[in-house]
Amino acid sequence: MRSIRKHLFLITPMIMVLIGVQIFVILQRVEVNYNSNLEDSYSMLVVSSVQESIDSIQNHASTMTNMKQLDRNMLMDNIISDIEEVHKDEIVSLLPYFYSLSFDISTTKELMLKFKDSLLNNSNISRVEIFESSYVDEYKVFQYAKVTVDTMIIFISILSIFVIIQQMKYWSFLYSNHMYVMKIFGATSSQR
Repeated sequence: MRSIRKHLFLITPMIMVLIGVQIFVILQRVEVNYNSNLEDSYSMLVVSSVQESIDSIQNHASTMTNMKQLDRNMLMDNIISDIEEVHKDEIVSLLPYFYSLSFDISTTKELMLKFKDSLLNNSNISRVEIFESSYVDEYKVFQYAKVTVDTMIIFISILSIFVIIQQMKYWSFLYSNHMYVMKIFGATSSQR
């Protein structure tokens, strides 16, 4: 029974270190997924009367990571479903062009408002909507939680390594007589 307890005292800190490393790896994966979802949601909708090029919009929004034109036919289908096909084509031709702009998560709210004002100065752009209200706050909370958990993992790892070193010293002291006897009989240091 004492032997099992001695082994558990050595194994427990090692298991704590492994669990800490596993939690750290899982949190890294969660952060990558969360950032990609957040960047997809951190966007701006631009409504323009003419078809815009990526370069013309990139001049106004430097931290833009992605721009895609929304399909007007699809938008029309979502809005009105029971209009004849002939009328749909006429209505679609009258619709403005819609663009979805994605931004880097490091883009601040003030910078987004500056981009919005810059885009609205373009005479072809009639409206700009920003979708970022709660995403920045969620990201800050997530970053704070991640830093807190990382700090706890580092602290537990340092503590576990310290316990392992102390346990090895204890074992060395406890079995010093056995190792001395083995040395007398010619055992090399790797056999002790």
